[in-house]
Amino acid sequence: MKKLWLGVVCLSVIASAAALFLTGCDEAEGLETILISPNEKEMTTRENSIWLTASFPGATKQDDTNSTSTVTVGDPVDPDDILHLPLDWDVTNPGLGQIFGSGGTSALYVRNSALGVNTIVVRDQYDNEGYATIRQKVEQYRLELVAVSGSASNNLSAAYIPVGAVTATIRVSSAIGGDGPTAPFTWSVVFPTRGYILAGQGSDTAVFRTTSEDETGFNVVQCTDAYGVMGTIVVQIGEDGDDAGGGGGSSDTTLTLTASPDPIPDGQNQSTCTVISTGTAPYTWAITPQDVGNTGTIASGDGTSQVVVQTNGDGDYLVSVTDGAARSGQITVTQN
Repeated sequence: MKKLWLGVVCLSVIASAAALFLTGCDEAEGLETILISPNEKEMTTRENSIWLTASFPGATKQDDTNSTSTVTVGDPVDPDDILHLPLDWDVTNPGLGQIFGSGGTSALYVRNSALGVNTIVVRDQYDNEGYATIRQKVEQYRLELVAVSGSASNNLSAAYIPVGAVTATIRVSSAIGGDGPTAPFTWSVVFPTRGYILAGQGSDTAVFRTTSEDETGFNVVQCTDAYGVMGTIVVQIGEDGDDAGGGGGSSDTTLTLTASPDPIPDGQNQSTCTVISTGTAPYTWAITPQDVGNTGTIASGDGTSQVVVQTNGDGDYLVSVTDGAARSGQITVTQN
């Protein structure tokens, strides 16, 4: 009888252990997906942080077992509907940003200036997991600059400094395709030997000055706002708007350009720009990206009437040229 009783006890112990083991397996196999809100977010340089919230569908309340659920305190709690705190928040790429959370259902993500895709990961104490995607991008607008001083004609594409004058006042007119522009503004020139920014750093209006009263040709003035978005305007030196075809037409002081291909198709990064009007060698070329983060180069042909320009990203590129007789022209090339 004692042996029989001992056998029954052993079987009971084994059954209890098996039940515990199987319960653990069921819990592991029943992992739930945690929802993170927002689940996807595009962040430009204008936004540097965002709050994220974790839950099961509709989970908003916390019960007295240190878990959050969809039910009110006192209601029956289904363990499958509960986030078991504290939560562990993490990011897959710390080089793009950091996550700050105290173990609760909300955490703050702070991006840095790098561009790319980061993944937010959250886990509760039962290893339920959830994910969110953060896409860090540049601003999508660009600045539009106009000439506003009495010594330069009002023209959206170029400012003109007549013979005998040395300055042109340029301002940020608007932003194309976005919410900008945003101060402070940084002004610069592409050809510092031909002119410089005399006044206006930090503001939306700047004064460009030529290096001398005898300067002729052209320069390119650039303006960058607080979020790194750029705009450009060509300054024609030693000309007025009428003589230079300020309304956009051509004259004997304006060079006419063509670009092929334009736009540059996907998968390519070069276009050939050619002066098709009468000009005088040598020709000096410049390329200025109109979108932040892009760069452009004159790949070959500088000094001649035809060059190959090279781009490095989608957007618009202003290609400018001046010849040996101080005639100048420009054309915008687009990379798709």
